[in-house]
Amino acid sequence: MSVPVDAHFAGTRIRKQGRNFFYCRYCRAHKENGKNLKVPAATIYKNVMDALELEHLGRRRKKLAAAIQQGAGKKAIEVVRAERSVQMKSVLAELNMEQFRRVPLYESYMANEITEEQYHAELMDYEEAHRKLNEQLTAIMEDTLVWERALSLRNPWIQQMAQYKAPEELDRSFVKKYIEQVTVTLLGDGQAEIGLTMKTYEWKQMLGRIEMEETDDGTKE
Repeated sequence: MSVPVDAHFAGTRIRKQGRNFFYCRYCRAHKENGKNLKVPAATIYKNVMDALELEHLGRRRKKLAAAIQQGAGKKAIEVVRAERSVQMKSVLAELNMEQFRRVPLYESYMANEITEEQYHAELMDYEEAHRKLNEQLTAIMEDTLVWERALSLRNPWIQQMAQYKAPEELDRSFVKKYIEQVTVTLLGDGQAEIGLTMKTYEWKQMLGRIEMEETDDGTKE
């Protein structure tokens, strides 16, 4: 059973017999033998800090940063640009086809081949199609800019982990800056497995586009 512990680890934090516990926010649905599920706060804190430290010290970030500096990021960006170029050409082709609709539509109206109501209905349909296609073009261009940032040293995950310093305590400002969600999976033996999703998780995933050279043992650098 997985219990999301969001925001400031959310749920309900209760001090009991000198110890802090986080109770499941969804306790009506998540109960065990009629008792609300709980996890010691110290357990969550330790797991979160260990996970953040691992992200900061991990070799993957340093290897990715080195690969980007050596040109792997630019190569990946060129691939993305090529893909987006194909998408843009497709949308532009549709826009050109839509452009050809307007003049014949107006000519049909002036020749009394369609009524004024039909003309305005067709015109609205044309303008709506035109608007949607322009929105698609804008979305493609914005997406390209996002990828250009993601595949460079400006990637927020790379920057955040390079600047990371372990805090003295996990206060609200630190949590809001680094953590999206903590998920507690309650195991059958009464133990808890704690997973961390960082604010910059999606930026980190986007770095998967970067090809890194293989080492002698066949692993990726």
